[in-house]
Amino acid sequence: MLYKVLAVIVRWWLSIHYKRIFVSGIENFPEKGPALLAANHSNAFLDAITVCLSVKRPVWFLARADIFKKNWQKKLLHAIHIIPVYRIRDGIENMEKNNDTFNFCVKLLENNEVILMFPEGNAVPEKRLRPLKKGIARIAFQAAEELKWEKEIPIISVGINYVNHTQFRTEVMLGFSESLNISQYENSYKTEPNQTIRRCMVEIGKNLQSKMIIIPTKEQEYAAEIALYIARSERSYKIRKTWYFETDRLAAEQITISNFIERDTKELRNKLYSFAEKSHSISIPMWSASSEIPEGKLIYLILGFIPAFIGILLNFIPAFCAKKITAKIVKDPQFTSSILLGTGLFFTLIWSLILAVVVAVIIHPVFLLLIVLIPILAKFTLLWLDALAIQRIRFIKLSLKKKK
Repeated sequence: MLYKVLAVIVRWWLSIHYKRIFVSGIENFPEKGPALLAANHSNAFLDAITVCLSVKRPVWFLARADIFKKNWQKKLLHAIHIIPVYRIRDGIENMEKNNDTFNFCVKLLENNEVILMFPEGNAVPEKRLRPLKKGIARIAFQAAEELKWEKEIPIISVGINYVNHTQFRTEVMLGFSESLNISQYENSYKTEPNQTIRRCMVEIGKNLQSKMIIIPTKEQEYAAEIALYIARSERSYKIRKTWYFETDRLAAEQITISNFIERDTKELRNKLYSFAEKSHSISIPMWSASSEIPEGKLIYLILGFIPAFIGILLNFIPAFCAKKITAKIVKDPQFTSSILLGTGLFFTLIWSLILAVVVAVIIHPVFLLLIVLIPILAKFTLLWLDALAIQRIRFIKLSLKKKK
């Protein structure tokens, strides 16, 4: 019950945190029956939230065991479908507890549940796939054996691709691969279990890579990101829409990267660096794709100014607190977006409740509606600011054309 309630709230909050979410291959996600999701891991807790809320079924997922220290934490995290996984840093004596975790996962699969795992282990904010751990294959084969190979257990790889790992109001692209069915390994697993698990992990890795935007080396990252920006600047989307399903966005960015890698030379990189410098010098940011607002019309900005201004005033305190607290407690950049999402939602809900109750007591109970109105105004204000930024860029580009 708690999972379902939070899923509704947090899914809506994702439309504030992200500018756009693109999901491709969702038809590969099963409507019923057990399933394992194998995703790359580059943005801490936000990876799990984004994947879990992109599908219509409840999803269980594994998280590091050091957040399960107290009994109340264990109960709360279990209620929202989080399962502990122990690492060496949690103490070698605790590693055996992973057997309990694996057995619990097997029971979940027997009960037709969905489990999300991150085979890379830890999160690293980069656009590359790191070596995969075998846990997901072990669970799949253990479950298949328990069920006597009578029930299919598909493994769907999910590529998670951020435009910017730490930026608020960024874009993310999810790609669901075709399922890898464990039943095809039945005979080989019975005779060569270890080799079969390794072959299975190779296939999972291939499926994951097919749904990821991969920049091969760190040296290529900056130039490749500029190439992606140039390609994105030619696209535009409806300003009010956050979720996009059945989209070609991921495939288009993979083609952009492929073309960049094929032509990658020092000369090309210098041209891209020069483009980025010019873009910065004329105050056109290296953004994600553009938002659509009617060409040459300011009616949206004019009519929306007053509610947007009210939204800024009402949401300033929770936004300020979320930003300050996040900056204070985050030591590793990979946790920035996850903590900002959580603190933003927490402070907005608390502030909305406090303000609504105080105003309702002083003026009239009808002001309890502020609990809902403040978050809604927060989203409207962000959309208005997006539109203002787009209009500003149009003005800059128009000025440059006139000078030419």
